[in-house]
Amino acid sequence: MLCSACHTALTTDVEGRMCWDDHRPQDFVHHPTSVGFYKAVESQCYICLTLLYQWEQKFRLRLPFPRHLDNGITHKSGEKIASRYFTRFYLGRGGRSMTPGPWITSTDESYYITIYLGEHFSNAVKPSDNLSLLLITFVVNPYNEVRHLLSNLSMSKNTADLASFSLVQSWLNDCLNKHSICNEHRATTEFQPTRILDLSGIKSRGQANLVDTTKTAINSTYATLSHCWGGTLHARLLKQNVTEFEQEIRISKLPTVYREAIDIALQLGVQYLWIDSLCIMQDDEADWLRESSRMFDIYRNAMFNIGATGATDGNGHCFVDRNINLLSPCLFNPESEPTATKPRLRDRLFKRKPKTEPSSTEESPPGDSTWHVVEEGFWTDRLHQQPLNQRAWVVQERLISRRMIHYARDQIYWECHELHACEAYPKGPQEMYELQALKSVHMDVIRKVFARQLEEAPERTRRLLPKVDGPSSELALMAWGNIVGEYSKRNLTVAKDKLVAFSGLAKLMQGFVQDQYVAGLWRSGMTMGLLWVVKHSSREGKPYPSRTFDSMAPSWSWASVKGQIHTVVLSDANLKEKMAYIHITIQDITLNPLGNDEMGALNSGVLKIKCSLWPAAFLNDDTREDYRDNHVAVPFFDLGIGSVDYDFTVKEFDCTLDNLIGPNDFGPAANLHVMPIMSIEQDEGGGPIITQGLILRQIKDPAGQVQYQRFGYFQHSAKGNIFSLAGKSMDFEHKVIELV
Repeated sequence: MLCSACHTALTTDVEGRMCWDDHRPQDFVHHPTSVGFYKAVESQCYICLTLLYQWEQKFRLRLPFPRHLDNGITHKSGEKIASRYFTRFYLGRGGRSMTPGPWITSTDESYYITIYLGEHFSNAVKPSDNLSLLLITFVVNPYNEVRHLLSNLSMSKNTADLASFSLVQSWLNDCLNKHSICNEHRATTEFQPTRILDLSGIKSRGQANLVDTTKTAINSTYATLSHCWGGTLHARLLKQNVTEFEQEIRISKLPTVYREAIDIALQLGVQYLWIDSLCIMQDDEADWLRESSRMFDIYRNAMFNIGATGATDGNGHCFVDRNINLLSPCLFNPESEPTATKPRLRDRLFKRKPKTEPSSTEESPPGDSTWHVVEEGFWTDRLHQQPLNQRAWVVQERLISRRMIHYARDQIYWECHELHACEAYPKGPQEMYELQALKSVHMDVIRKVFARQLEEAPERTRRLLPKVDGPSSELALMAWGNIVGEYSKRNLTVAKDKLVAFSGLAKLMQGFVQDQYVAGLWRSGMTMGLLWVVKHSSREGKPYPSRTFDSMAPSWSWASVKGQIHTVVLSDANLKEKMAYIHITIQDITLNPLGNDEMGALNSGVLKIKCSLWPAAFLNDDTREDYRDNHVAVPFFDLGIGSVDYDFTVKEFDCTLDNLIGPNDFGPAANLHVMPIMSIEQDEGGGPIITQGLILRQIKDPAGQVQYQRFGYFQHSAKGNIFSLAGKSMDFEHKVIELV
C-alpha cells in the first residue's frame, strides 16, 4: 500500500511545471515533517518503509531523527531558520536513472520517482558524510509490463517456514533439470574435500561427525557454507580435537549459523556439509595452505553453497522474521483516489487529456490501470550490502559455486548462472544482465554481459574494446577487470590472504584466458594489467588506501594495496591492433610462492623490464619558485603541477598515488621516476595522445642492487608525444630494471 503523500507524489498535478529544466530535476515536497513520515511507516506504506530500511541499512543513519528539526533550526548567527520539508521528490522518464539497477522503465509511460532526505536533516543525522542528498529511486511500470515476473505465492513471515523451503527446492530442481550452463560442470564424486561433516546422525542422535575422505570415501554430493567468522569463533578444528570431531560433534554446541545451515542442507536432501572452520585445521599452517589451495575444487563441485548472508558472525541467523509489507510487490491504481480537474503530472507527461470527473474509490483488480512500484536497487542495495557480501573471501565463493542460496536479513535470494531470483520476485527482475555481470565466470554469460556493456559504452571507449564475437580469451580478460574491482573493495582481515582468497577464481578463469597467471595479472595482458588505479572513495567515509607489505604480493600487483582497484585488461596483441604504442618489454618474470601454489601468496615477485625511465619529483611551492626565479629548467618531471619545459608551460600530468604522500616523498631526494607504458590517440584520426605509465621509487635490495617499487600511476594528455616533451628538458635512457 501507499500513504497519501506517496500516492499524491505519483499521481497529482504540480501546476504544469516540467520535471526537468536545463537538465536538472525540479523537485517537490513529499513529507513536510518527520512526524508525517513516521506515521506513514506505521501505516506500512511500501515507499516509506523502504526509505526507512535503506537509511538504516545502506546509509547507517542514526534514527529516529531529531524531532526539533521539524520546528526549525538555528543558524550560527542566531537566526531561526524554518524547516521547509522533511523529504522531497522528483520524477524522470526514459533511459537509465542516476542509480541504475536491475529494474528499468519498460515503456514510454513508465517513469522514475526519486525521493531524498532534506539537506539539513541529513547533515543533522550524519554530519561526517559529504552526501547532502540521500537518494532512493523507485521504478514505476504498468502492471501488464511486469506481471510475468510476479508470483501468486504468498510470502511467509520467517525464512524457516515450509513455503520458503518449497520455493528454494523449486529453484534447485529447475536448475538441476533445465539449466544447461549450470550443469555443464556437474558435481563429481571423483573429487572429495579432504574432510567433511556427515549429517546422517542429526535426526537420531543430535550429532554430526567429521569424515576424513582420505580414509573413508563419501561417494555422494555435498553442500558448502559461506559465513562471517566475526570476532570470535568457538567451533574450530584443531590438532587436539580431530579425533573427538571424527567421533561426534554435538549440534547443540555449534553456533546458530552452523545449526541452521545443517537444517537447510538436510531439508534440501544433502547429507554432507563442508564448513571451513570445521574442515580445515585452524592451528596448522601447512594444512591451511594445502586446503586453501583447493577452494576452487571444493566450491566448484558442491551441489550448492549456503550463504549466511545477513549474519555478522556465528551467533547470527539464517532464519529471520521479516516485514512482508517491505518485500511484497507494490501495486497501486491511480484511479482509486479522487482526482482534481487539473491535469495530473502523469497526464501531462504522457500527453493525456485530464479527467473531469472524480474516479471511483473502489479497488480494482490488477489490470490496465494498475502500476507496479519497486525500489530500483532492490537487489544491489539489499543483497550486495549484506554483511557476508562485504567479505573478500566470499567473492570467489559466490562466483565459483554453481548455485548459491543467500539467507539475507530480509529474504532468501537465489544465484546461479542462468537465474537470479528472490522470494519477492521468484522469476527474477527485468534486467538479469545487471546481476549476471557479477557472476560472469562462464563464457556464455561473459559474452552476453559484455554485449550489453558494449552497447552502453561511449564510442571513444568502444573502439578500444574487443568484439563480442572475438576470442574467448579477450572477453575473459575484460571480465577479469570487473572481478578484480569487485574483490578489491571487499574487507579482508588478514592482509597476506589477498592472493590466496583469489586463487580459486584465478584457476577458474585460467581455463578461459589460457595464459600464465602472474600475481593477480595475466601474462598476455601485462601492459594494461600494470596500469591499475586505486579509487579514492573519501565520499563514502572509507580510509585512504595504502600499500601493505605483509600482503604477500609485489608492489606492481594490485594485491599489494588495500583499497578498491579500477583496471581494464586488454591483451597486448589487441592493443597493437588498436594502434596503441607499447613502450616496455617484459623480459622475464620470477615468482617465489610461499607454498606450493603459484596462484597463492608470494614471498617475492620480480619483473625484469626494458623501458624508458625519467627522473621525477613532487615539488613544494618554494622549491618550484626557486627554479622559476632562477630561470633554470627543471631537470625532471614535476609531478605536482605537470611537466615543465624550457618555456615553463604546464602540461597536463595526472597522478594517482598508491599511498598518502609523506614529507619524505617531496623533492629529488625521493628518488622517483616515471616509466611510460603505453600511448594511444584519444580519437581516431588525430587528437590528443594519451600516455599512461607508472611512477616508481628507486630502492636497493639487501645486497645493494638497485631495484624499483611502484609508487603510483600517471596519465599524460597532450597534442605532442610525451617523448618529444621530455626530450626538450632532459635526456632519457632505455634500460633494463627490476620491478619488485
